[in-house]
Amino acid sequence: MISKAQAQQTDSLPRTEDPLTQFEWRGGLYFQDGNHSAVTGGIGTELLQVYSNAISIKQKYKNRNQLSLSGGIDIITSESTDNIDFNVSSASAEDAHVYLNADFTKAFDKSETYFSFGTGGSIESDYLSIPIRIALNHSTADRSKTFYIGIESYFDDLRWGRLDEDYYRPETLIYPKELRSTEWHNEFWRYTNNLKYAFSQVIDKRSNIGISGTLSLQKGLLSTPFHRVYFRDGSARVELLPSTRLKVPFAVQYNRFLGSNDILKGILGFSFDDFGIISQNLSMEWVRYLKPDFALKLSGRVQNQSASKYFKPIEEHELDSEYYTSDYDLSKFNSFKIGAGFKWLVKQNQSKRWTFDVLEFKYSFYKRSDNLTAHILTVKTYITMKKK
Repeated sequence: MISKAQAQQTDSLPRTEDPLTQFEWRGGLYFQDGNHSAVTGGIGTELLQVYSNAISIKQKYKNRNQLSLSGGIDIITSESTDNIDFNVSSASAEDAHVYLNADFTKAFDKSETYFSFGTGGSIESDYLSIPIRIALNHSTADRSKTFYIGIESYFDDLRWGRLDEDYYRPETLIYPKELRSTEWHNEFWRYTNNLKYAFSQVIDKRSNIGISGTLSLQKGLLSTPFHRVYFRDGSARVELLPSTRLKVPFAVQYNRFLGSNDILKGILGFSFDDFGIISQNLSMEWVRYLKPDFALKLSGRVQNQSASKYFKPIEEHELDSEYYTSDYDLSKFNSFKIGAGFKWLVKQNQSKRWTFDVLEFKYSFYKRSDNLTAHILTVKTYITMKKK
């Protein structure tokens, strides 16, 4: 109940021996604004809008094996990246993120053990990512304990040009216009390997607890090629970060059924990396069932993060610095996020074969101490189809 991959395995489809197909549609709107754009050296607009649409299909077979296919497209409009070349309304102002994934889960005999593997791909004009995933999930016979371990590898190419109508192929890294006379980076690949684990334990009829974590190692081009950095003398360079990064996040989750109508979920998280960033966060969610098929959800999250040893604001870096960035995502900040929504268990049988199951809606507001704000809207629907 604490790992996304684990949740996908245990909660994606109803527990039945009959073949089932579930369709899920997700739509979203993300709106962001701020005044610390890394594109322009830590100052300037961070205005960004993302419109997302995604669909997934999960097919559960009679032997409990499962095939999952998912894909979607995000349309991104950014006044921040529009300043890469100082040409307002240039091609850099709008981009698209397209992705497709496939996963297969194998059930072992009649036990509660599952092995899964998957791959896919995602693409933007300046980004191509190919993932490989394998995982093992095991629950005890009474499902009081669940164990999960998984490995993910991502192979990323950061060259630009794939979605440009003049090229449709990777051409080069994209630098700020006035800095393109220099080849700032001699590589364009990024490799990410994640080792994930999770364990959950039912304490009693009303509560359970779990722990989860990740050991993440990245290598290659970890700098963003179109991020400017301005030094004390006013000169500019392209952001430069180390070519390796080790990050270790972990969390403890506690779920409590307060009564027949209320559920309280809490997550305490902590992470650190060798960039010098230490982060702590606390998340809470309260679910109130007004009716057996209708629930309201309220959520909140607070976070504290220390600054990377490579971060400084505009014109505060020394010329002899080995690494440097003015990206406020790597700065010291506090943040909070609050949200509200509902979940409606529709369960309307539209025919003998398919059922409109669930409708979910959520709105969240996010604010950071560096004045970055965001509004997030998400909508989900589920339809289940049974074999005749």
